[in-house]
Amino acid sequence: MDDRTKNYDTETQKIGFVGFNFVTKHLVNKLAETANVHVWTHSPPDTSLSKKINFHQHSLSWAGLREKFVQSGSQLTLPHYYKNLNKSLKKHPVDVIIVMDFIRIWYWQVLWYGYKNPNVKIILLTETKHKPSSLVGKIGFWVFIWVATLTQKRLHQILTYHPDGTQYLKKFLTRTPITHFVFPVSEETPLYQTPTPGESIRILVPARLVPFKRHIDVIEAMKQVPSTKNIQIDFASFVGLNNSPLENTLRKDIEQSGLTKKITIIPPIPQPFSNYYKLLKDYDVVLLPSENEAVGAVVPAALRSGRACITSDTVGANTFMKDGHTGYIFPTKDTGALSKVLIELDKSTIHQAGGYAACHMRTHYSTTACTKIFLELVT
Repeated sequence: MDDRTKNYDTETQKIGFVGFNFVTKHLVNKLAETANVHVWTHSPPDTSLSKKINFHQHSLSWAGLREKFVQSGSQLTLPHYYKNLNKSLKKHPVDVIIVMDFIRIWYWQVLWYGYKNPNVKIILLTETKHKPSSLVGKIGFWVFIWVATLTQKRLHQILTYHPDGTQYLKKFLTRTPITHFVFPVSEETPLYQTPTPGESIRILVPARLVPFKRHIDVIEAMKQVPSTKNIQIDFASFVGLNNSPLENTLRKDIEQSGLTKKITIIPPIPQPFSNYYKLLKDYDVVLLPSENEAVGAVVPAALRSGRACITSDTVGANTFMKDGHTGYIFPTKDTGALSKVLIELDKSTIHQAGGYAACHMRTHYSTTACTKIFLELVT
């Protein structure tokens, strides 16, 4: 990304975010240094937010059902809304609203507020790259696409997490500018400039133990890796996202495959997320083989820390990567391709790739550079 020099009067700018997640946190914290920032969501991320942010917490619809979906690993997306959101928007008016995503009823709430307040700029931020795979998901998706198409003239800009999302949405939302915007990664991520001790290549799979994260593909791929290849893989969930019914199945698969000395399920990583940064010093590579992943915050954090990554090609965070240079990208569910990557891993090469990754992330995705580009897009 280029470092643009256009100046903005952010001290008088009031910017609101409806919907919030870990990926947007770094941008929001940076904006709060000069702008009047408001955030509407059901819960903050587990890492620190700037005290300058005006945080408005609202009850989330169907919260209990959502939690069951999260724990089971279901990919069904509930069309959530925030209770009393419009009253709060009216009470705390802003000039620009960034709303995430259009497949939520809170998007309709923001549109309704926008129609009553036509001077407010509405920016849609979306993770969507393709339609869902399940029938129920597809039905809901097309309903929301239809509404988004009818109301797109009310949008000032659409921002996507991934270039594939930009191309996909241009098929439907033809009257609104659509731009791929890559979010900055924390400036506080540590930099590890040495490989792990010894000859073993240590790989971390930091993902919930649920089916769509595709831990089973790692097991199947390792069956094809010669036993003489010195690789150690650890599966690690995060505290609060563990107790998965899949864990016992994975343990049995590992044992039956004769891979108990190669693959281990380690204790969950405790909150806050910064504990993951600290854990990276013990690993040479981060592996994320998911079959569906909007971004995957673990990947850019690892890259910025100086650790190479291996991802499936449906992981949104591979937009940060250069295949064969800062890591490796393989076709989703292709265990043969993944095994080939694992077989060809070399400790000195992946350490060098991690160094390239850290330089690339710190040069192109700093909060300062990305925030300037963001302001140019939305103001």
